[in-house]
Amino acid sequence: ISGPGNFPMFIKARDRFYDGYVLRIEASRVIFRQTRQGNIRLSPAKTIIKEIKF
Repeated sequence: ISGPGNFPMFIKARDRFYDGYVLRIEASRVIFRQTRQGNIRLSPAKTIIKEIKF
């Protein structure tokens, strides 16, 4: 994936970010679970799906 400034990042399932973590990586998409938005905890957590473009 591309991180800040389009810097490439290598991730795997269960890697943590400030606002959540990687739930699952599939052949055509990455599924994230967002648990925070800024300093506010989200309840329930939000699932975010990003399609992989080849």
